[in-house]
Amino acid sequence: MAGALAPAPLGQQPLLFYHPQAALANEAALQEMSAKKRCREGIEDETSVSDTRRRRSRQLSKVCSNCSTSNTPFWRKSSSDGQPLCNACGLYFSKNHQDRPKDLWQREHEANQHIPHPTV
Repeated sequence: MAGALAPAPLGQQPLLFYHPQAALANEAALQEMSAKKRCREGIEDETSVSDTRRRRSRQLSKVCSNCSTSNTPFWRKSSSDGQPLCNACGLYFSKNHQDRPKDLWQREHEANQHIPHPTV
């Protein structure tokens, strides 16, 4: 038989080919799996699951060292002492090299209040 592949000798693995699309699909599937499931499947060890939980709880308990808010889309660090800053305070400090003033805290809070539009 011309072109037929002979079986691999005992103890040797057949040559496997790398398919980039298949590798990307496998990587995406692993990322979608929860850390707990990866641990159950034997892909990840138990310590990484507890590290993930610890990291998540640290993120939930953050409070801005300038304005004391705990709600922000992105946390930043103070350049002087590494304390957490909310996105607004961190950006203000990086642009103006001083802490964000209290009157801006109040204006932002008022701007976020929903004001219903009058019906015509």
